Amino acid sequence: MLIRKYFFGFFGFVLLIVFFPLVFRPKEILAPAGESPADSAGEILGEFAAASSASGDFSGFLPPAPAKIFLPVPAVAQTALEVSAAGAVVLDSKSGLVLFAREADTSRPIASLTKIVAALALIANHPKWQEYSRIRDTDIRLGGSSRLLAGDELTVKDLLYLCLIGSDNGAASSLAAAVGLSQEEFVLEMNRQAALFGLRETRFVDPVGLSRQNVSTPREYAVLLDQALRQEIIREAAGRKEYICATRRGRQIRLNSTNELLGQAGGDLQMLGGKTGYTQAAGYCFAGQFALPGGSRVISVIFGASQEKERFREAEKLALWAQDNYLWPE
Repeated sequence: MLIRKYFFGFFGFVLLIVFFPLVFRPKEILAPAGESPADSAGEILGEFAAASSASGDFSGFLPPAPAKIFLPVPAVAQTALEVSAAGAVVLDSKSGLVLFAREADTSRPIASLTKIVAALALIANHPKWQEYSRIRDTDIRLGGSSRLLAGDELTVKDLLYLCLIGSDNGAASSLAAAVGLSQEEFVLEMNRQAALFGLRETRFVDPVGLSRQNVSTPREYAVLLDQALRQEIIREAAGRKEYICATRRGRQIRLNSTNELLGQAGGDLQMLGGKTGYTQAAGYCFAGQFALPGGSRVISVIFGASQEKERFREAEKLALWAQDNYLWPE
């Protein structure tokens, strides 16, 4: 009887140890690694965007280890949100939680949003920022619209800023040669960067964004931009409203950002940085990071808007909706 008494006592203790954590879960979680199911309406609330690969060298783009993260909590009564763009996502930068989505996993051409990935490929090849690089005829011919002339020499840093602030096609086309790569090698590096983040629907065939074969999904591009903005030089360039640089011979080039939300975001939002894109195949595209009043940050992505201004209005609307419809941790 004594043995039976101790046996049942020990057995009960083991059950307590096993099941207590399952019943009384803490509200803080680790950074997500998976996805939850989409809701039946197709507007996905509370999903995690996949931002990591099972293997590979992340080149310092991702945090070294998961950190404890407090998630934004949906408000009790969320308001409806109508978006007219072909695809849209708003993502919480800290947790990777997708707060709203429309056609989030539909692959579409992304036009000059491509240039963010060209910047990542450049950084991965350890450029010497103050070295001069010469613009070739092919950079202008293949790139199309550009403020640059064949024979111009600019620092690698200025070429990157031309690419990200002014969306200069000639500058984007010249980045490969600036780090000693052919166009083909550079595009391979761009695709490697996408693969490192676990992005399976994001592919590139040129560094400029002219090809309709440069594609991504709103969900994957939100992850990509969020990671890219962790690079200081990309964050600094993408957040500049204007920039002045000069060629080696002294010809001055003045840039105004194509991102109209810099310094102009509505409500209490602050636009931290982003990238525009347009081709006939892609429509008007925009992706940017907003700071919310409490310090949280969200990524808004708009694919395939029908009008130039609409992409900015809808990106801003996504961020304001996320601010108003979620309870944000202090």
